[in-house]
Amino acid sequence: MAPIKFYHNFLSGPSRGVLLTIRSLNLDVEIETLDLLKQAQLAPEFVKINPQHTVPTIDDNGFVLWESRAIVSYLVSAKAPGSSLYPTDVKKRALVDARLYLDQSLQLVMSSAVYVIFTGEATKIPVDKKQKLFQILEHFNTFLEGKKYAAGDELTVADLALLGTISTLYELGANVSKYTNIDAWYKRLESIPGHHENLEGAKALAQYIITKPNFNANIEVLDLFNKAQLSPEFVKKNPQHTVPTIEDNGFILWESRAIASYLVSAKAPGSSLYPTDPKKKAIVDARLYLDQALQLALSAIVFPIHTQGATTIEKDKKDKAYQILENLNTFMEGKPYAAGNELTIADLALLATISSLYEMGANIPKFKNIMSWYKKLESIPGFKENGEGAKGLGDYILL
Repeated sequence: MAPIKFYHNFLSGPSRGVLLTIRSLNLDVEIETLDLLKQAQLAPEFVKINPQHTVPTIDDNGFVLWESRAIVSYLVSAKAPGSSLYPTDVKKRALVDARLYLDQSLQLVMSSAVYVIFTGEATKIPVDKKQKLFQILEHFNTFLEGKKYAAGDELTVADLALLGTISTLYELGANVSKYTNIDAWYKRLESIPGHHENLEGAKALAQYIITKPNFNANIEVLDLFNKAQLSPEFVKKNPQHTVPTIEDNGFILWESRAIASYLVSAKAPGSSLYPTDPKKKAIVDARLYLDQALQLALSAIVFPIHTQGATTIEKDKKDKAYQILENLNTFMEGKPYAAGNELTIADLALLATISSLYEMGANIPKFKNIMSWYKKLESIPGFKENGEGAKGLGDYILL
C-alpha cells in the first residue's frame, strides 16, 4: 500500500499535532506542504479533496479525512490499535476525548484572538479573548494536578494536540509559565519525537504574527538597468536617486536601514523587531552599521564587474568582505540572531546582503554561526522573495 499522504503546514498548530502523532507512531507518510500564505489550500485540486480547504488533511489510500483531532485518533486506531496513545479502555479513552475537545476550545479562542492581529483590525489581543484563553489554561492546569500527562499517567494524542496549540501560546509571549502544572508538563514533552519540529513551527507562526506589519504598501518597481531611477519625477523625490525609497503620506525617506527602523517605530511601535530598550536598540543599531559596512564591501566587489567589465574579484576586496563576515560570525556565537535572542531588523538587513554574497558563490558555509542563522531565517515571511532577488543578482554578476 502507498504511504499516507499528509497535507501539512508547520505554521498550523493542529497540523503540527498530527505530525507529532505521526512521529510518535513512526508512520510512513508522504508530506505535502501547502503554502497557506499563498493560498495553496484554495487550489482546485486540493478543494476537490477537501471542500473545507483546511490543513491538516490526510489521504490514506483513498480515505480522506480532515480535522486534526479526528485524524490523530484515526491514525492510532487504524495504524497502531491498542497503543496507549489512544487507549481502548472506554473510560481512559473518554478522558482523552475530553482533553481533545478542550484543545479545540483553546485553539478556537486562540485563533479568534490572533485573527484580529493578523488582519490588522487590532495591534493587541482584546482583553476578553485574553481572559478566555487564560480561563481555559487555568482549567487545564487544574486537570493536570497530580498527573504527568493531559489524560492521566500516560502520553496520549491529547498531549500531542495540546502541545501543538500551547507551544504557539508560549512563543507568542503568553504567560503560560505561571501555570506550574502546565509548565512542568510542557518541559516533560521536550523528549518526545517531533518536539523540535513542532517548536520550529510555533516559533515561525509567532514571529509571523508579531512582525506582520499593520499597514499596506504600494510597491513600485524601478528598472535600474533601464535607469528608471534617473527619471525627473523620481529624482525630484530622491535627489540621490537610489532604492529603496519610501513615501509615507508626503514623508519621503531613503537609506534602507533608516527606512526599516522608521517603519517599525511608526507602524508597529513596541515591536521586538526594533526594541525600545536603549541597550537592545543600541546592539541592533550596531549590527545595522555592520551591515552597511558589509554592503559597501559587496558594492566594491560588484561595481567593477557591473560598470567596468572586470571578470575577477580583487583579493583585497574579497578579504574585506570575509573580514566583516568573520566579525559577524564571532558576534553570533551562542546567539540565535544577529543582535541577541530575538529577530530584529538587523537580521533582515543582513539577510538581504548575505544572501547576495551566498548566491554570488562566496564561501558563507565556512562561517558556522552565520550558516546556522541563515537556515533559521528560512521560515520568516518574505524569505523566498529575498532569495529570488539575491539569485537574480548572483546570476547577473556570475554571467
